[in-house]
Amino acid sequence: MEQALQILMQNARAEENTLLYMLHEEARFDQELFWQYVNSIVELTRLTANQPLDRELSSAVSFTYSKIMEYLQWHQLDRDVYEIKQFPYVYAHQIVNLLGNVVNGFYQGIVPAEASFDEEFPNPAFTGEMAEEQPAVLQLGYYKQHTNVHALGFREEDGAYRIVLNEEEDRDLADSRLSRREVEGTYLFTAPDASSAYQCFHEWVMENSAPYRSWRGVHRMNVNEHVIEQQPLTFVGIKQTFSCVDGENLRGIPKMWQDALADGIEERLNGFNNGAIPGLVGICVDQRELHDNQMEYWIATSHTGEVPEGLVSIELPASHWVVFEADGLEPEAIQRLWHHIMTEWFPSTSYQHAGIPELEVYRGHGTPPQVWIPVKSL
Repeated sequence: MEQALQILMQNARAEENTLLYMLHEEARFDQELFWQYVNSIVELTRLTANQPLDRELSSAVSFTYSKIMEYLQWHQLDRDVYEIKQFPYVYAHQIVNLLGNVVNGFYQGIVPAEASFDEEFPNPAFTGEMAEEQPAVLQLGYYKQHTNVHALGFREEDGAYRIVLNEEEDRDLADSRLSRREVEGTYLFTAPDASSAYQCFHEWVMENSAPYRSWRGVHRMNVNEHVIEQQPLTFVGIKQTFSCVDGENLRGIPKMWQDALADGIEERLNGFNNGAIPGLVGICVDQRELHDNQMEYWIATSHTGEVPEGLVSIELPASHWVVFEADGLEPEAIQRLWHHIMTEWFPSTSYQHAGIPELEVYRGHGTPPQVWIPVKSL
């Protein structure tokens, strides 16, 4: 029991050479450490099945399970904002089911039998072998509303990503055979990592989406936008500097949000909000004129008065702002909004960018996020 308990508690503390440490600090899935964690819970279940639940033990099981699922959920998002290296995507279903069954078994005092483990993703405690390593897979997800277009990307040995795009049943397509013939296929994108490959492919899809014509016609976003004028805005929050090389910022910013929210930054910042802009804001500050390929990113809230301890402040000059509201709450909604702004709104507007940072505004409470674009006075 001592060894199993040690493995579980080390994971709960995210100590080095544990599954939780690898997922959080290295963003890497280690199959051996995964099975150590799973089998520690199985062993503890076997030894405590006829005893009352231990509070500390139950807390460690619940905490570690919730954190693992959190990391896996980030990895499965279409944006691939949290990329787990060496994640065996083909076994994702087995991994999620297995974790749930093992944890439920712990609370119910039921020890899973050998037969309950998947032959394709074998438990080395029974077989002595682990599943074969699988190529890195990038889930690219959906790109066009009212279609079921999706793609998978496989990393090649030379670092390129082999993107397989195909189109499943879509009754809205006026000529599915034509669309399938023009779009379905395999494409190669050279990219240093999955996030950069995603970005390359996303841009390609948006530029080459002509075949996606439905009976309804080309989809246009129903964007709610209006212009407001603001006095100078002061924000307090936290900031980090990211390199824009090899997509480091694309991976780092989501992880910054993830870590900050886990540390309770949302509740703390909301306590300092002065009501000028409700909720939290993300601020991108372009630093390329001062430092090559660098940017500064803030998670902040509008504030008046002294800067609270442990936070820093930034002031933006008075400006006219065009405020856009996303058409949904899901993470992809703000991506669609940014694409609309950059590819449809800006090319057709008479406004000019004011040259200060844009804002992403997250008001919370089930309210769609906004993007604020600073423009020069009318």
